[in-house]
Amino acid sequence: MRVLAVSGSLREASSNTSLLRALAALAPADTAVGFPVPLDSLPFFSPDVEEAGLPPSVQAWRADVARADAVVVSSPEYAHGVSGVLKNALDWLVGGVEMNGKPVSVLNARPQATIAHGALVETLRVMGARIVDETAVPLAGRRLDHAGIAADPELAAMLRAVLSTLRKAAEGPLASRLAFLREIDGLKSVVRQSPLLDRSRRENSAEHSWHLALYALVLHDLAAGPVDASRVIRMLLVHDLVEVDAGDTPLHSGVPPREQAEREEAAAERIFGILPRPEGEELLALWREFEAAETADAAFAKALDRVQPLIANVATGGGTWLASRLTRDQVLARYGPTIEKGSPRLWAACEALVRSHFSGRPDASDGSDAEVGADPSATEARDHEGRTTMVPKNTICLWYDGTALEAAQFYARTFPDSAVGKVYRAPADYPSGKEGDVLTVEFTVIGIPCLGLNGGPAFRPSEAFSFQVATDDQAETDRLWNAIVENGGQESSCGWCKDRWGLSWQITPRALTAAIADPDPAVARRAFEAMMQMRKIDIAAIEAARRG
Repeated sequence: MRVLAVSGSLREASSNTSLLRALAALAPADTAVGFPVPLDSLPFFSPDVEEAGLPPSVQAWRADVARADAVVVSSPEYAHGVSGVLKNALDWLVGGVEMNGKPVSVLNARPQATIAHGALVETLRVMGARIVDETAVPLAGRRLDHAGIAADPELAAMLRAVLSTLRKAAEGPLASRLAFLREIDGLKSVVRQSPLLDRSRRENSAEHSWHLALYALVLHDLAAGPVDASRVIRMLLVHDLVEVDAGDTPLHSGVPPREQAEREEAAAERIFGILPRPEGEELLALWREFEAAETADAAFAKALDRVQPLIANVATGGGTWLASRLTRDQVLARYGPTIEKGSPRLWAACEALVRSHFSGRPDASDGSDAEVGADPSATEARDHEGRTTMVPKNTICLWYDGTALEAAQFYARTFPDSAVGKVYRAPADYPSGKEGDVLTVEFTVIGIPCLGLNGGPAFRPSEAFSFQVATDDQAETDRLWNAIVENGGQESSCGWCKDRWGLSWQITPRALTAAIADPDPAVARRAFEAMMQMRKIDIAAIEAARRG
């Protein structure tokens, strides 16, 4: 960090200058504290003066100011010090070199300079400086040379605190923004129930938000009343960020609304709280406006949030409606009120699509509109609103040492038909963790329901349990193997590998399974012996062995 130290004079006897030099002496190694030339020796401070007409010393100071991340100003010793040369210099410093917005700390070295100190602070505020620290330093009986500072722990601690405050002010907003952007990358790992239109996989929540923003851009003229399209787009870009913590809760999930709302509110406060306060509060308010759906902008955004999955379901032959065994009337009841409130014209078009989709299909609510490929081991249940949900009869519980969510997000990114579900956090401190820590994570791996348990370091996975993944070709085999091994994992033999959490995987091409099950014992033997020499399976080599 570059800090510019400014004083009314650089006379060695000046307490202001001594204080600033003490600050420089205490600065950590990665903080450069620079001093300009004496302000009282610079007669050319007008921002209107051409750069070429300035003395070299002034040009050098201008460069120092422009490079500074923060500024420390020592108050003048006398009440009249804010007038004349110092006032003009500060006016040039803040306004003429575009110092607006840079954090400024003001140190008052002498109690008798209180009036000048207050006038200086107010002058800087009017000029647009961001005052982040004002410190009155009692100097009676204190030496401000290096030896004196070294022998005065209280003064040294105060000056270090000034530098720490400036560092947080100078770097905090950017660091917080970058931390927020890193955090929301997790939205890419939250896989929704809705499939892509080509049915190759399910969409993730980041893709859903992007798609909705384009819906708003293209369809904003269909809103029930006047809306601010830019606000609707911003609303839709942030509306699902809570799923980084709370996971995706489908419309047909059966989760009680109150439980979902509480979980998402806690997630919103944490995620938007990463940002600097004004920005975080603005986005949190926008998210809450979307959830309430009372304004015209929010009602239209909510409508689009229903339209997009409705169209996806129709385009994919039923999609999640089949999985949830919904009838036409149930679909109309669940989507209609929200879409019609935000856009009657869109609902008219969507209603026609729904009725056309269900034409010729049973509309009874007895479940005869059965799910394609439904899990026969699942138990049908109804929530408090009478909605149907499929509760898995059996779930695999996997033990992690505090990294269950990270692992689940990796699996969702890597494997097809995989998703992160609900994330449960500790409601209070407990012996091995704190309030807010992730306790368990529901997720799906290639269609298999799992529960990640953050149980601690006591138990580690072994090869006694593994996931076997059947791959269709060498490209898929390479992709999955490399994703596991290159993300901190470990190779083993015969298509086995471990991920970074110690969980074992068998990346098994279908061609290998077919080869070692060949009815000709000699063919099966050759394929088996070829496999025994491999780590990652080479399909071409297996086929060559099969042919002999």
